[in-house]
Parts: sequence; structure tokens; C-alpha cells
Amino acid sequence: MNIEADGRLAHEGMTSALVAVADKAAQTAAVFLDCKKPHSEIVEPAVDSDLDTLWLSYHILPLHLKRCFGYFSIFPKGYEFHESEKEKVILLWMVEGILQPENGKRMEDVGEEYLNALTSRSFFQRSSWNEYSFFMHDLMRDLAMHTLLLSGCKELTQLRIDMSCLISLRHFDISGTCLKEMPLQLSSIKDLQSLSDFVVGENNGSSIKALGALQLLHGSLCISGLENVVDIGDVYKANMKSKKHLTKLILRWDGETDDSLKEREILNALQPHTNLKELDVIGYRGTRFADWLPSLIELEVVELNELVSIGDEFCGTSSIPSFQSLEKLSFSGMFRWENWSITRTDQKEPAFPCLKEIDLQCCWKLKVGLPDACLHSLKKIAFWFCNEMQAVFPISQHIDSAYPSLESLFISCCSRVETFSRMGLPSNLKQLQIQDCKMLFANRINWDLQRLSSLLSLQLTRCEEVVDSFPEKGLLPTALTSLEINNFPNLKGLNGKGFLHLTSLQQLAICSCKELKCLPNEGLPRGLSYLDISKCVLLSHRCQRGAGEDWPKISHIPRIFVDWKRV
Repeated sequence: MNIEADGRLAHEGMTSALVAVADKAAQTAAVFLDCKKPHSEIVEPAVDSDLDTLWLSYHILPLHLKRCFGYFSIFPKGYEFHESEKEKVILLWMVEGILQPENGKRMEDVGEEYLNALTSRSFFQRSSWNEYSFFMHDLMRDLAMHTLLLSGCKELTQLRIDMSCLISLRHFDISGTCLKEMPLQLSSIKDLQSLSDFVVGENNGSSIKALGALQLLHGSLCISGLENVVDIGDVYKANMKSKKHLTKLILRWDGETDDSLKEREILNALQPHTNLKELDVIGYRGTRFADWLPSLIELEVVELNELVSIGDEFCGTSSIPSFQSLEKLSFSGMFRWENWSITRTDQKEPAFPCLKEIDLQCCWKLKVGLPDACLHSLKKIAFWFCNEMQAVFPISQHIDSAYPSLESLFISCCSRVETFSRMGLPSNLKQLQIQDCKMLFANRINWDLQRLSSLLSLQLTRCEEVVDSFPEKGLLPTALTSLEINNFPNLKGLNGKGFLHLTSLQQLAICSCKELKCLPNEGLPRGLSYLDISKCVLLSHRCQRGAGEDWPKISHIPRIFVDWKRV
């Protein structure tokens, strides 16, 4: 069942659901408000659960209506709004800046539409004794008291210091705001279930200890402003290790610091529970990672601007090596990083034994893409904008024994890469994508793709050099089933002899080759079942059904698309 269908179900069933739970609102409100399902899981309410239906109806509500709905939490339970008071509510919305201006409409009319939209979704009910008054059911009011959604309020810079009065608050979303600090009284809201962000302020760097009382946090939490921490002891008091329901943690250093040792101590003190699945570290300037990372599944490291080299210390110094469960490792914005070598010769366990994916972006000075280590579980690697990279694999490793599971390689905008390695590519590679790598493409005759008996898919994108004929004879492997040639503006012709041996080729896509005049005289492989030609101005008209000059060369292909139209 999809979200649209569920939304309709929730809308149609709202009134009956409210009636069904009216007599037990006090008992069920806590259960309803304690719903911890992420958005991706709230797609089909349980047959016997009206509460899931109510939660879904709120969850899919547009943001501007959520804010209007939350405003009603200031009114007492059972309060009835008469027709005359409706205008006052709309005026209050206007004063608070909740209403969004619409061209040609009075703000009063916009407010009327908002109120009608909430009523039509059964967030309010008409009084049974007076059709001109309406009220919010107690259960709905409890929900408003508990989703405080300030997401996207870009001008919000400070919260009230008396937040301790919001003792019933359970979900607090301040993502996308410009808060400069958090109130110390946040620690009083002990039942808080979700908190999107926690900002360590310049003036109260010790406020991070307020997190210590929030033991019930679920989902994702971003802690920013860590450069403002004054006392390391207060970081330990945040007690991140006990928050077993957190699944994602983002740690941000947003300003310049000169104390890499202190940053490392802060990172050590922020040790989360072992249930954590994803960790993002942004702006960290320590030279070594913490020793508490053995069970992490996914790690993203962003803008470690001081880091030049990564060695064995990256994996920790304890007898139990870190990253023993890590499956995905991402680095981005590492502008000074030049090399990495992780041998772990002092350990019985290899580095990254479960690592399946590596993604590097904007690592401008890195010389070699992969570390000097055997990565037996690695399946996928991707490199973007690594300007100084000269090779993908280190020369010290035997390519097949070091990467026996590697299946996919993507490399884009790495202008100085000349070769994959001195031994070519791992023989188990199944998918290869090369995009805008001028020197690597110029060296294509040495790719030695013929030995890759498992390579099924090849995508080549953005080659600016003048290529009279492509592909050269013997360049492509026989096992290839899919080939894409994209954005070769100077390609003059296709080499029929380079296609003849491709007996397994099923799909061919040719895009943005404006100088390509015709298909090869030898024709295309007989096994082709799909041909896509787009943005090839000289070639497109030659491939039209029946009348095109190249039609006899491709008429045997079942599915042909020219400029996104089937011919």
C-alpha cells in the first residue's frame, strides 16, 4: 500500500477512529505519542490499530498545517471555538507569522483555508449541539502538546529559557534553524523521544551536559558547535553511551580550533551506544579516531581539513581494532589528505573485515584511491573530484587477492588518473563507469579489459578528445552485456570491428555524440535487444524506421529508441 492510498485511508477513517478511542484517550495517548516508527515504515496501519491511522494522518500533513495545528495546544482541553472566535484564531496566526502569503489572496482568506483544511481532515470536529462551533478532541490536543516542529524556521536563533515547563514534550524538531545555543532547562524534559539537533553555544559550552538526562532519545541526533566545549568532563556527562535507541549520530565542529588533542578527547567522550548504525563526523581536526568504533556499520567523514595522512592509528590503538563491523566508509572535503596506508601488522584481525563500499569525494590531494591494505569484502568503490589521484589501486597489492569481492568501480572527474593499477583491474569486476577522466581514457589501450570475464556493464562519459573511431578492436571484453557511450562530442565514427566479438551485448546506448555521422558498415551485434540513440543530431534521422539510411543495420533489434521515442 502506498503513501497516497494510506493518506486516503487515514482521512476517511479519522472520525470513526476518534470515536473508537474517545473513552480510553487517557490510557492510549501515551502509547500513541510514543510511536517510534520512521517515515519509511509508516505505510500500512495495523488492522486493529486506530492509533496508527491517526499518526499517519498527522505525518502526511503539510508543514504549514502542522504549525497551525500545533498552535492549538495553548488552549485548554475541551475548549470549543465558536464562529466568532475563529476569526481571532486566524488573526493570531497572522501575528505569529504562521500563514504563508499567496498572490491575490487576503491573509484572512488564507487562514480560513488552513482552518477548513484541518477540519476536513478531522483534526477538528463540529460540535454535536452547535453546528457553528468546533473543538479539538483530547487525543488530538495531546498530540499537539507533544508535534513541537520548528524545522525550517531559518530566522530562529534562540529558544526560551523556561522550556522546562514543556514537561510533556516528546518530539522536538529544530532542523534547518539558526539556533546559536540550547537552554540548560532542556534537561528537564526527560520524556523527550526525538531531538533533531543540539547546539553547543559559545557562551555556555558546558550545556552539552544537558543531554545526559535525555535517555529516551530515538532516531537521529546532530550535535553541532563542538568547538565551543569548555570542559571535557561535561561531554562525558552527556552520557551518549547510554542512549541505546539512537540509530544515527552527527558530530559537527563548525569553527576553527588549534587543539587537535582536545578534539580527539571530545570525540572519545561522545562514545555512543553500540546500537548506533550510522555516524557522520564533520569538521573534526583530530589526527586519530576514537577507539570505540568496532561495531559501527556506516561512517561518513567530512572536512577533516588538517588531516594529511591516514595510517594504522586511524583504526585505533587498542588490542581490539576499530571498524570491525563497518560496511560503508565515506570521505568528502578532505582537501589536504595525501595518502593512506592501513596494514594492521600488529593485529590478528585485518582492517575493515566487513567493508563493502568506499566513497571518496573532493579529496583533492590524495595520490592513490585505496589504502595499502587487503579489503576482502569490498564490493563497490566510487571516486569524485580527486584532482591529484594518479592510480586507483596501490602498487604493493596483488589486485585479485587484495580485492576478491570487488564488483563495481565508478570514477568521475579525476583528471590526473593515468591507470587503474600496474596489474589492471580485479578480474571479478562486473560494472565499470568512467566519467570525465581525460588521461585515463587516453590510456585505454592498456586497460586490459579482455581479461575481465565477469565485466557485464561499461559506461563511458565525457571524452573531449578527438576520437576518429571507437571502440578499438579488442578493447572491450567478450562478456559485456551493456555499453553506454555518453557525451563524446568529437567522436567521428563507430568501429564495426570493435563490436564484432561482442556476442553477449544486449543493450547499447549512444548519447550526445554530435559529430557521429553513421553506424558501422558491419552493423551492430546480432544479439542486441535494446538500442537507445539520443542527442546525436547527425545520426538520429538515419535510424528512423523504414526510411533511415541506417535502418537496415538495426532493423533486427526489438526495442529501438531515438531521442526518447520508440521507432
